[in-house]
Amino acid sequence: MRLRALSSTLTLLVFGLSSCSQALDEPAPDARTATSGLRVPGAWVMPAATASKAATQYVPVVNPPAVSPRGSCSSSNAFNCSCSHPECAQAHAGTRALNQYLLQRFQGTRSGGLYCCRQNSARTSVPMLSVHAVGRAIDLMVPLDSRDANNGLGDPIANWLVENAEFIGIQRVIWDKAFWNGERGYGLLSSASSPHIDHLHIELSHAGAAMQTPFFTSGAHNGNCAARCEGTRIIQADCSSGDCAYYGATCTPGNPPQCTQPPPPEPAMAERNGSASLPSVAAQVAPGRINFVDPVRLADTRGASPAIRRADGSMAGPLQAGVNTLEVSGVPDAASSVWLNVAAIQPAEPGFMTLYPAGVSAPGTSSLNYQPEKVRSNAIPTGMNSDNRIALDSLRDVNAVVDMTAYFAPTGSGLTASHPQRVVDTRSNETPIPAETVTPLDLRAPAEATGVAAMLAVINTTDNPGFLTAFPCGTDRPITSNVNYPGQTVTANTVLSGLSSGRELCVWSTEEVHLVVDVTGYVTPDGPLSYQPLIPRRLLDTRSESGLYKNRLAARQTIELPIQDLAGMPDGVWAVAANVTAVGASNPGFLAAYPCGGSVPATSSVNFPPDEAVASHALSSVGMNGELCVFASSRAHVIVDIVGVWKHVDGLQPPPAPVQVNDGDQGDFLEEGDPPVGDLDAGVDPVVDAGSGTGSGGSDAGASAPRGSGQSADEGCVSVGNSAPAPGPLGPLGAFALVLLGMVRRARRRMT
Repeated sequence: MRLRALSSTLTLLVFGLSSCSQALDEPAPDARTATSGLRVPGAWVMPAATASKAATQYVPVVNPPAVSPRGSCSSSNAFNCSCSHPECAQAHAGTRALNQYLLQRFQGTRSGGLYCCRQNSARTSVPMLSVHAVGRAIDLMVPLDSRDANNGLGDPIANWLVENAEFIGIQRVIWDKAFWNGERGYGLLSSASSPHIDHLHIELSHAGAAMQTPFFTSGAHNGNCAARCEGTRIIQADCSSGDCAYYGATCTPGNPPQCTQPPPPEPAMAERNGSASLPSVAAQVAPGRINFVDPVRLADTRGASPAIRRADGSMAGPLQAGVNTLEVSGVPDAASSVWLNVAAIQPAEPGFMTLYPAGVSAPGTSSLNYQPEKVRSNAIPTGMNSDNRIALDSLRDVNAVVDMTAYFAPTGSGLTASHPQRVVDTRSNETPIPAETVTPLDLRAPAEATGVAAMLAVINTTDNPGFLTAFPCGTDRPITSNVNYPGQTVTANTVLSGLSSGRELCVWSTEEVHLVVDVTGYVTPDGPLSYQPLIPRRLLDTRSESGLYKNRLAARQTIELPIQDLAGMPDGVWAVAANVTAVGASNPGFLAAYPCGGSVPATSSVNFPPDEAVASHALSSVGMNGELCVFASSRAHVIVDIVGVWKHVDGLQPPPAPVQVNDGDQGDFLEEGDPPVGDLDAGVDPVVDAGSGTGSGGSDAGASAPRGSGQSADEGCVSVGNSAPAPGPLGPLGAFALVLLGMVRRARRRMT
């Protein structure tokens, strides 16, 4: 579209709702008085133009707290305003202003109420407050048409709210048997008991409720506007408005502001490259069974560390740029590989390091990415040479800490891989992990379990950096660390750890933090899976035109990666060990690795901020055909380096992955649209790491080291209420396809 035509079109805008398929955020002239009855069979369905715009909207969903332990309700009827809670609050200024605007704009509607200190009547495992109780919800009543939804009035309102969700600050809309969620998009309500056919349930974000979004700051809510740019949105003095980003353009300030020349359009999503050849793989060392050791620190280059020979042959100081060599002690001669946690400590420059058996050629992959003045760590299973030595090949000089929790040998225990499952989320009952206190965790392990493989995500709402250590309960707390976290961020890492005789994992944190634990497998004496280290190979890099997939993944896109079919792969692969990296994301978000054929899990494998490279080790089952699926919550390039596989001792084929059905966003009767507790999921919240690189950041990498002076906290963590820009523009067909795909994938129970 030529800029002259675009400028003319934007000048004609009247703030409201579009009645056609043009990419404008405005209504037809008669939208204000559209009260004639129109019933459409089935649920509210967004038209293609709205679905296309909806794919560009991203608003973090922040849910109200649990009723207990800080509050209570005197009535068992969730609709009674009988609760007492310190966070109950009258409708905020933005809630009241938007309610008034909607009543004036869409005649024929009426207010169904704003504030009521009561429970969410949706069924949840832990009773939650309603969003109405915290002053951020509106029920806009729409008269029924022959006992069914009046779609002629309600659909345009719902469509307009979704199209302008970021502009206003709308985190959720529920109407006529369907919902739109600012993080997960469109879906159908699974509960027929609360169809929302006589009202729209509308929830505002914290920023919207506080009148901090462009809809309020521009004056659009009351018709008093100053010509300006609000991000990519252009607002004229008459309050006409449009989003330049929808055309792939940017808003340039001026008198008047203008949409500038759009860049070349980005493909809507990652595409399978039919001409790409699959890489072959080869065993790195012999396969092995799991043998846990008491977590031990093998080396810390900030002090005496004779176990590491530096690139120049010296035995002291930080790792040097080049190949450094670590001698692993405390393992038998039969050991072939080890499970390490490696942290890079506050380097001066960005870079990466790669671990592999000493004495062989370096693979073209990375094990750990690091950023200046930050602590980054990652779980790294790697083979050793015959002298139990490992190469630490670093791009830059950097201090490093190396901890070990297990080794692999011909005898030992095996892994039983599982579909990713959330077993701990301390946010659900508002009981964080206390600072400097050993806390036992029940991971729902089977009776025969001696260990666990899990992703640990730390939600740190303080300004202080720190670290968390995981170890078997009943043993002394080791001086090692597993997750290093900065202030005001969420940081995750994979853990392979032994359990106590009571099947408990203990954790210890320097700060009070919330913790989420996603289990991907349990270790048992007769577990059927042994670990086969592979020579690391790059399976996927979407930045490459010749890769298996090319272009960034779209928000909520899933891709399938063949594992069992790779040349040289042993038979009977049930799970994969891979380093998964997100690069160049548009928004904070996460990647989830899971077995193809199953549901997208309510868990995460990699958490990332926008515009940085973040990597993490992923241990994931594969589907019955040996394929690994990767889901992206927001637009990002994805890199997958395969480092090993977990194969069945008898070479059997893996079982089908489970398909989980969930209630999605249910809402409840008449005055409620609050989701189940599952919406508190750290896998679906954009759980954001505070820098580029693998794993975590903080001021320390273990209990034995000093606790540093702290670093600046990067923005983007939804748990502290930050917002994020929209994903890049999507074409209508691509966006509509994403909506349909998302409807299927979002049918899953969010675990608490």
